[in-house]
Amino acid sequence: MEWPPTEPGHLDLFSGERGVARSHRTMGGGWSLCFDIEHSPAEDLRDHSLREELRWLIEQGAFVFGGGGPVCSSFSTAITPPVRSLLEPYGKKELKGDMLEKVAAGNEMSIWFFGLLRTALRCGLVVWIENPAGSCISNCPSFKTF
Repeated sequence: MEWPPTEPGHLDLFSGERGVARSHRTMGGGWSLCFDIEHSPAEDLRDHSLREELRWLIEQGAFVFGGGGPVCSSFSTAITPPVRSLLEPYGKKELKGDMLEKVAAGNEMSIWFFGLLRTALRCGLVVWIENPAGSCISNCPSFKTF
């Protein structure tokens, strides 16, 4: 693969095992830029300078499509007792400690992610989102607005 690329590629955020990028390549697609903190601290999407760089790359036409599955540990409907509800999609008021931190981190990450996808759509990209249909993320205003 030629670097730097001469054609726009695919942006894969929260890429995990990078399955979407591998499938894209297997189906004859071009290059993918993947990010997941599990691979390297340099791929930490909580880093605000990295976030700005990604937004800039999108606005410059570096990608033709992109998406991801934001950190979902606090959005699972399997958490007992539930930490989110239809009336409190950003977390129940009584949360404390570690779970309060997880919910706050999930909220912040998802709000940023959907904002970035709005930028991507405005720039003409095709976007995708990975999350189970029953995930609590679909109740959040940031998702509904998106």
